[in-house]
Amino acid sequence: MRLYSFRIQDFKSIKDTGEVKVSPDDNITILAGQNESGKSSILEALDFFENGADADFEDMYRRLNTHPRVECTYYLTTDELNDLERMSGSKGLRQYVQDNGITLVRGKTSEDDFTKMKYLNPNKLDILVKALNEPESTEDTEEEEEAT
Repeated sequence: MRLYSFRIQDFKSIKDTGEVKVSPDDNITILAGQNESGKSSILEALDFFENGADADFEDMYRRLNTHPRVECTYYLTTDELNDLERMSGSKGLRQYVQDNGITLVRGKTSEDDFTKMKYLNPNKLDILVKALNEPESTEDTEEEEEAT
């Protein structure tokens, strides 16, 4: 899975970055700007997305009545897409994820819980969650038995 883009809202001095695309080819992304322009805040927001908030962070934002939101969109490799199709049994889901990626969000959502990371569009990805929670199909074991 590779980070494709991110968007940060209401995080420290950042009101809304809009969608920021990450370089897809060379693994190099440059944050350039004047002092105090928010470069470090972007890195802190991405850390918040990855690791969640500690108690001080959460208390500060609750006290300020501000609710940060960080969303990241990831695209899957061909092997990951193949695994997704195999596990879900859905070419439609594979195509959806291939076209749109997977977008996860931490922060300002319908339930503001900084400890949880949520799918931005859980309805489309519900098929994947169900497929991952189901035991392997019996067809695979029958084919293996026939081969032996």
